[in-house]
This record gives sequence, C-alpha cells and structure tokens, in this order.
Amino acid sequence: MIAKDKITKVLVFMLFSAISLSGIVISEKGFSLRPFHLATLIIMAYGFITDFKLNIISFSNTLKYTWIFYFLFVIPIGLLNSFSFLLSIKLYINIWINIFLGLVLYSFLDINYSIEFFKKIVIINLQVVCVIIVIQFALALIGLYKPVQFGETGLMLLGRPAAFFGDPGWVAYWIIFLSVYLFYFKKQEEVSLSTFMITLGLMFCTFIINQSRVTMFLVILNSLVLLNYKILEKLLIIAFGFISTLFIVFLIVGNIVHIPENMYYDIIDVNRNPRIYDGIAIITHYFEDGNFWFGNGLGSISRLVEYYPCRNFTNAHNVLFLQILNDSGLIGIISILFLFVLLYREVKCKLSKIIILEFFFMLNIHNIFPYFQMFWVLLFLFILIDKKFKEVYYE
Repeated sequence: MIAKDKITKVLVFMLFSAISLSGIVISEKGFSLRPFHLATLIIMAYGFITDFKLNIISFSNTLKYTWIFYFLFVIPIGLLNSFSFLLSIKLYINIWINIFLGLVLYSFLDINYSIEFFKKIVIINLQVVCVIIVIQFALALIGLYKPVQFGETGLMLLGRPAAFFGDPGWVAYWIIFLSVYLFYFKKQEEVSLSTFMITLGLMFCTFIINQSRVTMFLVILNSLVLLNYKILEKLLIIAFGFISTLFIVFLIVGNIVHIPENMYYDIIDVNRNPRIYDGIAIITHYFEDGNFWFGNGLGSISRLVEYYPCRNFTNAHNVLFLQILNDSGLIGIISILFLFVLLYREVKCKLSKIIILEFFFMLNIHNIFPYFQMFWVLLFLFILIDKKFKEVYYE
C-alpha cells in the first residue's frame, strides 16, 4: 500500500512537471508528441494494473447540453463552409483527443492526490519555473542562449525567455494561476513567510524578464484580493501602482528610458497594437465571406495570410473571440459565451471563480485556443482543484 502511494505521488509529480515542459516537442510526424502525452500514456498503462477508471465529470444538464450542441452540431456545420476542409477535420479530431487526455488527467488526479500534496507541487513548480527563466536570461546576456522570442523587442534587446513552455504567454498563464493558489495558501497561513517571500522574489524577477503585462497586472490583483490586507493598505498599494505607472509613462514619453517594443504599443502607441490590426482584418473578412451563422470552419483564419502576408496568421491567433466568430459563427460565439457563464456558476469555490474569470480575460490577450493541449489541461485541472478545495476549505 505504501509502495502504491509513493508510485502515485511520483506519477502526479511527473504529470505536473510534464505540463511545465509543454513547449518541448519529442516527435513531429503528423502529430506533435509532447511530454504530457507520454505522461498520460504512462498513467493509463499504470491504470490497467490498478483501480483507475475514466471519471466523467458531473456537470449540470444545461452545461452538458450546451457543450454537446456546440461540439456536435455547431462546429460540424461550420466544417461544411471550411476553406480548408482537411485542416478543419484535423483540428476537430485534435480537440477530441485533448478532451480525452484532459479526462484522463482529471480522473487520475481525482483519485491520487490531496490538497497537502498539491501545495508542495505548487510551490516547487512555481519556484523551479521562475529560476529557469532567470537562468535563461542570464545565459542570454553572455550569448549562450536565445530566448523563445528573440530579437530587438525584449528587455536589453534579448527577447523573452519562457522556461520550457515554448511561449512567453503560456508560461505567463501558468505563473498567474499558481500565484492564485500561493496567495490563498499564505492567507490560510499554510505557507511559511520565508518560503512565501523567496517565491515572491523569484516571481518579481520573472515578471521583469518575461515582460508579460497581463502577468504583472493579474498577480498584483490576486495579491490584493486574496491576501489579508486592510482596506487602507490596499488603497495605498493601488495609489503607489497608479503613481508609478504615470512616472514610467513620463519617462518613456520623454525618451528618458527605453522599453521593449511590445510594452511600448500597449502603453504609448496603442494604434500600433497588432491585436487591433488583426481584429479588424478578421471581422472584415468574416462579413465579406457571408457565413454569419456557423462560420468558416475550424482554423480558417489561416487563410488571411494570403491577404496580409506581413502578419503571421496561423490556425489560431491572439484575438480569441473574434476567431471563434470566424470559425463557428454567431451561433458559435453565443454558445461559447454561454458555456463560460455556466462554467462560472458550476464551480463552487470563490478561488475557482476568480481563476475562471481570469482565464476568460486572458484568452482575449494571449490565445491558447482549444486546438492546443494547454487549454484543456488547464481547464480540467481547474475543475478538479475546485472539487478538492470544496472538500477541504468550504469556501
């Protein structure tokens, strides 16, 4: 029994570690084989010799029927309008594969991990990811490493390290969500002050190096919402942040300091923000194509590269809800928005509701569309943690 418990803890730790390695591709032969896929296969193999069973999540009938309506009715009709039918079919199959892998993740963790073990994983994983980003930046300074987004747009013209997530935005998601749990555990006085301060210091270094504006904003917001600050303390922190922002803008406008290009168009020259440009392009062609109700098929946004070769339009882009409108039409976007509302109502803990709202917000900033494994891993993980937290904390 003790040996079995140790094995399951190792497998759970392996699974969380595999998520942190999501940017690594082991093999690329028609399908991107990643560490998470291997971890899932190992867990399934282990399940054959134990009592592991696939656990279908218990949702309300309204959410289930809306889910079925979107994935089995709206998307297939949109496929008929697709500009690239084979691409759309491939993406559709990929979504179902990722849903299955997400269910395996949910089912295995539902049986084999406790909140206590989860606390340790959160802190260790968060610290390790931040340390790796700091090391990558240090190596970039001496010319031994090229960050994921390399070029003259990053801090000290060195690009943006992303640990092993493959994308600075993806690692930003991970840090934001782990920070929610870290702050909550600190509020419950279940994390020592020294551990908390060390982790906070590493996160601060990571914010600066990774340059994710949304990470800075949401982590500070999470600390204000979740930590036991008094009202006056919260107002002082907000005032300090506001004055600091004005001071930084003054320095930038006065050409006193230079900041990375991606921060410049978010703070100073908003009209240069590529998301605005891309959004206008997507909505323009959506109306020109005329497939208003069910869209142009999954991944059809990639066709825009023919019209705008200067932009790297792929089958997924950083304007999620306009992409859903393009891919599955007006019926699709209404269904997705309704699904988010139902999911928000479905989760029980206040903590989980905060995460769902932040997830919804971030999907509009940096796209991890349902074509990607990361989307489903995070979604099923949130649902499971909500269930575990409800059993322990009752809030």
